[in-house]
Amino acid sequence: MFMKKITHLKEAFLEFLMVCKFCTKNKKYWNSYKSKGTYIYIAHTFPSMFEMLFSEMLFCKGMECISKYNFIALSSRREISFKKICKSFYIEPFFINRFSIKLYAKVFKETLKMRSQITNGRDLLRYKYRKILIGPSVYDSILLNIGRCTYEGERNFKTFRVFFKSILLVEQLTNIFSQKPPSLCIVMEEAYEAEIYRRVAKAYGARIIWISQMLKEYVDQNGNVTTFYDNILKREIGEKLEKVQQEGIYTSEVERQLNNYYQKGDIGDIKGRVLSGAAVKDKVTKTKEEMIKEINLDPNKKNIFIFSHCMTDGPHACYNLLYQDYFVWLKRTLEIARRVKSVNWIVKLHPDRFKRVGQEKIDTQKIIDECEKSNNIYIYPDEYSLLSVKMLADAVVTARGKVGEEMSCYGIPVITAGSPCYSVWGYTHTFDTAEEYEKCLFDIDKIERLDASKIDLAKKIFYAHSLSTYEIMNDDIGKEIKKATQERKEGTISYRIINIKFLKKMLSGKIFAKMRKSHIYMAGKKYAERTETAV
Repeated sequence: MFMKKITHLKEAFLEFLMVCKFCTKNKKYWNSYKSKGTYIYIAHTFPSMFEMLFSEMLFCKGMECISKYNFIALSSRREISFKKICKSFYIEPFFINRFSIKLYAKVFKETLKMRSQITNGRDLLRYKYRKILIGPSVYDSILLNIGRCTYEGERNFKTFRVFFKSILLVEQLTNIFSQKPPSLCIVMEEAYEAEIYRRVAKAYGARIIWISQMLKEYVDQNGNVTTFYDNILKREIGEKLEKVQQEGIYTSEVERQLNNYYQKGDIGDIKGRVLSGAAVKDKVTKTKEEMIKEINLDPNKKNIFIFSHCMTDGPHACYNLLYQDYFVWLKRTLEIARRVKSVNWIVKLHPDRFKRVGQEKIDTQKIIDECEKSNNIYIYPDEYSLLSVKMLADAVVTARGKVGEEMSCYGIPVITAGSPCYSVWGYTHTFDTAEEYEKCLFDIDKIERLDASKIDLAKKIFYAHSLSTYEIMNDDIGKEIKKATQERKEGTISYRIINIKFLKKMLSGKIFAKMRKSHIYMAGKKYAERTETAV
């Protein structure tokens, strides 16, 4: 333990020195502009993850050269590195978590009231504070921070703390936005704390964008500001369909992308999607006959795959999930599967479950144990590839996974328990109620493969999805940001410190000098030009 503390202190010291060196050099590249009375906010919800903050800074500087707005970077944690980096770009840092006895007393009282109103997970999902729906964000934060698969109204210090922090955040943002109304709010993720930033900013009329490997504007198909990522994709995919039809290359492109993904494990070739490398890398491909024998399936029955989700990974970031959360959906689906003996049910567990700890790991193991007791439910071996799924599956069941979009291109029917972006075009089995979904499962042995017209439509949607992505990470700077972000996802870089390797790369002359020519910076310029009259 002592040596770990020494190592951490050494890392923190090296980080601070590198940040100081970077900021000293960075200040020479930028200017401070006199700003208009229009406020653009950056919601910095990933503490210490400088490589992600860097993309927001560059985007804002691109906007600034067109429109001299006031840029304010918000953070709920006081970090000297965050402050120094923002100032080196001449962007104002603001720590929202400022202690006030009066405010904390009010929030404590409101938290007690909130806890008395919430007795189960459904209550929490409907919870509003200041007429702003924050329940889904609180729910997802509880799952992530406590490591639970589901929430059923537990009352303990950890959940109380999440309640308190969420209400406090609404109060603090309300205070900030009421004095300086936001015209634009830039978020760094899709769920958890960022969801509260989005919803409060939306209540004050702000436009919302998300910068990651892509630039996404949170506006739905009707032009309204939305907090749901799926709505953005539906709009963008719809806008690209005519272009897809005219180009006529979608069939070959879809086959190429899926082939590279399923056979070679090439994640980057699937454009427009954030995927798990563990799902495809270093996997074994088996023939249908080999899998039937090795998994011990009944060769006379259809094979139905159930693709589970990562239980704590923001189940409410997208809308219209028919069940309370992914865990409740999976449990109910398996209950029905035990009763439907006419097919083989094969459960494909999410690869990211190995990264999870606490109750999620325990609950997932319970599901595995229950499946192994059943005579018609099987666990798909982790070492088998998704290409093998394509050869074996007669149908796929998912809450709203990306796999549904992929398998539809092969003619495999997909049943969803939600409304993913690809489901609105009619080639999937998607329902308005859980009862309709469950009825479909009871009759699943009668389900037919997609006909040629639906397969063609599925490929168009898949390709339009890739075109809907405005790639801003295809240059040297973008690649370094993506690389550093991926290292964090894979656990090779600590979440506690800034990626020093990334800072060293940025300080090298070849990359550092390219900031004003980077795709991210240029995207900021284009966005400002396009929205100058709207903001």
